[in-house]
Amino acid sequence: MPMNQRDSAARDRQARRACLQTAWQLCAMWVVVVSCMTVGIDRAWGWARSTEPDRPPGLAQPEPLIRGARDLLKLYGMTDQRLNEIADGDVALVDNEEQQVLLLRMLIGTKRFSLGDLRRYAQPPGEWSKTLPASRGELYNLRGHVTKVETIAPPARLAERFELPRYYRCEVELEGKQPAVIYALNVPKAWHESADAPPSTEPLRERIGAAGFLVRSVNTAGQTQFEFTTQRLAWYAAGPLGDLEADAGLFETVRNNAPLEAGDTDSFYDMLAACGRVTSQQLLRLSPETYPVATMFPRRHKQTREIIEPQSQRGELIKLTGTAQRAVKIHLEDPDKIAAYGFDHYFEVEVWHADVVGNPIVFCLRKLPKEMPVGERISVDVTVAGFFLKTWAYRINKSSDSTDEKTRFQIAPLLIGREALLVPREPPNPYLQLAGGLLFAVAVVGAWIGVAWSQREDKQFHDRVIRRVVIEVDGPPQLDGLASVATDTQFHDYHNAAPLLPTDHELPQINTGSSPAQPAAGDEAKPSPDHGET
Repeated sequence: MPMNQRDSAARDRQARRACLQTAWQLCAMWVVVVSCMTVGIDRAWGWARSTEPDRPPGLAQPEPLIRGARDLLKLYGMTDQRLNEIADGDVALVDNEEQQVLLLRMLIGTKRFSLGDLRRYAQPPGEWSKTLPASRGELYNLRGHVTKVETIAPPARLAERFELPRYYRCEVELEGKQPAVIYALNVPKAWHESADAPPSTEPLRERIGAAGFLVRSVNTAGQTQFEFTTQRLAWYAAGPLGDLEADAGLFETVRNNAPLEAGDTDSFYDMLAACGRVTSQQLLRLSPETYPVATMFPRRHKQTREIIEPQSQRGELIKLTGTAQRAVKIHLEDPDKIAAYGFDHYFEVEVWHADVVGNPIVFCLRKLPKEMPVGERISVDVTVAGFFLKTWAYRINKSSDSTDEKTRFQIAPLLIGREALLVPREPPNPYLQLAGGLLFAVAVVGAWIGVAWSQREDKQFHDRVIRRVVIEVDGPPQLDGLASVATDTQFHDYHNAAPLLPTDHELPQINTGSSPAQPAAGDEAKPSPDHGET
């Protein structure tokens, strides 16, 4: 093939290849453009759909999953079917095994409710007889008096199956003299321990409170009686603390001479919540005017020398006036406790009393006055009332130069109250201030005079020492110098007398050169001791 034809064919192939590459590039660009347009349209369409309502207007919103305690019981295994299997009538639940199984299931479901759930879903007392069986499983706040407590041990098979060795059947009289039976997982020890003891001549009648789940109604002697289940039967003992509905049975797990522990938590927060139901002035009016503060500390008996713990003082209302030297704010972090007790912080205040030396008295309070400072180092006089909880062992801050590696604790009474009230300090007496100022001025002047006198004595002593040193260094004083100062009459004898010092020719000659000294003219040479005649 001629050269011109081969070159022409090569140019044609290159041209076709360039056209194909251009076509492929245009196709790729077209695909990218179409993809971007598709994504943009889809996003725009999705945004438009998101702005539209999820359902046509007029339709009701979906109901929440948990509307009350009955719905929560379903999640814990006590369904509506099982609730409806509980039979109303005059047969006791503990006498029928099938009914007792339902009762144990109800107790286990009751046990799983948190404190926040109990507070959230509890309802005030109502007309239960008119709402049964629809209200079966609902939660109610119960108040009344307990008259009898009986410990029930289910059969071993059921106890092992439900991990519930015992529970308690409590006969109570609710408000309005309504008889009822409450099956409780826990009651104060003072009740069920006395139930095993010989019966007392006086019937049991203590104030109680409970968050109870309605189980059924029973006809007894022509009167309707309701039965409930609860986690714990609270004991509102006689006294101001019981009037505020604080559970005295929670003191059973409180331990003295120890830091705040898990056993103290329920009682601690329950008392703080109770103090929120009263004003500070009411607490002060209910408190005794004087109280032996030293009895709140552990002490030894005079005769037996045994340590007496302030166990019997738990729950007593005490009023003190002292100096608050520390006040800090403590925040709660557990949302369940916040929901259960209704507050998210409290204040810890250290009060120093005149009758106690070396130990503060610690108050945990719901609030502080706006004028009261907060911090680690304060000094304000306060009057505060609170309920005694325990002797608290708190950690002592070790100094930086301490070599003791052991943890050290100090004992202080721990009380729970509402608020500290500021006590205004008396203004100082102006006459005393004037007298104090004069005494201070006299002290300053006396100190200045003392310093000046001391400086004068130091100067005299300094002069004497310097004079003595100069005399010892320079030698005895020269008489000719003294004669120049004194008169001629005074030193006439000294001038006429022979000179006391040797003349110049009597002084020995000192050779300052490096050669040995040469004898003077007219002097005979004397042999040296080392070079004499042999």
